[in-house]
Amino acid sequence: MTPTRSHRMSHGIRAGLALLAFALAVPSRPAASQTRSAVGCELCHGELELLRAQTGSLTRAERLFATAAQVRGSAHAGMDCAECHTGFGRYPHATRAATRSCGSCHEAAAALWAEGVHADSTTSRQASCSSCHDIHDVMGAEARQTDAGAGRLNAHCTVCHESSHLPTTNPHYQKVLCTACHAQHDTKRVDDLAARVAPANQFGTCRACHEEDVAGWPSDVHGSALLSGRSVTTADGHAPPACTSCHGSHDMVARTDPDFKHAVLERCSTCHEHEAESYLETYHGQASALGSKIVATCSACHGSHDILPASNEVSSIAPRNRIDTCGNCHPQARASFVEYDSHPDPGNRDRSAILYWVFLFMNILLIGVFGVFGVHTMLWWVRLVGGHKESAAENGGHHG
Repeated sequence: MTPTRSHRMSHGIRAGLALLAFALAVPSRPAASQTRSAVGCELCHGELELLRAQTGSLTRAERLFATAAQVRGSAHAGMDCAECHTGFGRYPHATRAATRSCGSCHEAAAALWAEGVHADSTTSRQASCSSCHDIHDVMGAEARQTDAGAGRLNAHCTVCHESSHLPTTNPHYQKVLCTACHAQHDTKRVDDLAARVAPANQFGTCRACHEEDVAGWPSDVHGSALLSGRSVTTADGHAPPACTSCHGSHDMVARTDPDFKHAVLERCSTCHEHEAESYLETYHGQASALGSKIVATCSACHGSHDILPASNEVSSIAPRNRIDTCGNCHPQARASFVEYDSHPDPGNRDRSAILYWVFLFMNILLIGVFGVFGVHTMLWWVRLVGGHKESAAENGGHHG
């Protein structure tokens, strides 16, 4: 007898014994306490190879695989198999046997899920409850709040959303559930105005965890424009920024990261192009361009979630507050010190007449100097060429 044939016979004997044990353990008319015990079910459903042999598919077998330990450690601990699976009292299972839907117990969640993008059968993003929650080892609410729980559930999302893996530099990595931002069941497309990550809704979404950080944002120049509900753009054609406009989304960098200042500077410049150019002409800007991690960037002067125009007396850049603002980096700052222009514009005479006239004078002087010496050089070249011609003519006449 070959080893392969022997193995098949041995496996068949084990399968038969397991089925016999199950039949004996679960009589045709058992008591309620026995029919609802996971122990009898586990005799077959706890043997993956047996299930594979019976179903002919490893994938199908894995879906049917379940142990009492899995259930005890899940959100359904304390429940019996028969509470979800009815009509499976004996083997072989009757044709009337059925499995209740998750929505039969979780009605509110099912109603929300039906409104989300994952319930749409016409898209490639359709998902069922088990796609995210697994089948028998469903995590409880407390487990989902742990780093391990967040990592496990987020891994389910990235099975379909492969390009959405959070980099390890993201402060939310393995700590925040995808559903914390994208909603648990009624998940919308990111370009849907009703989505939790839509610009107008980001304040409420982020505030759930960052209440103190965004306390002043509704009155901030950015926040007030966005929350007003008006479909307006700035003079430069930009829409009011939301949280992700400055912080990024999946490419977010922690504000404690040395690269955060530079990331924000780059994002501010997408709307404030002229101010960014003038900033780069100053000491702060040039030091930042050279890679300084401590030099002041946009938020150091303007604030972050409480940005107000200089005309507002509580603004960090209001004349009365500039000494305190600059004093955060320059403790010796005085009234004359804060007259320094952080965004010099030599073309704006109203902003700084002295800078304007000095810039104009230096340009006139520069053009004049180069112009005079350019003409001088040209005339010198003409005379030099003429001299060579005269010399050549004289030498030719002498030889003749």
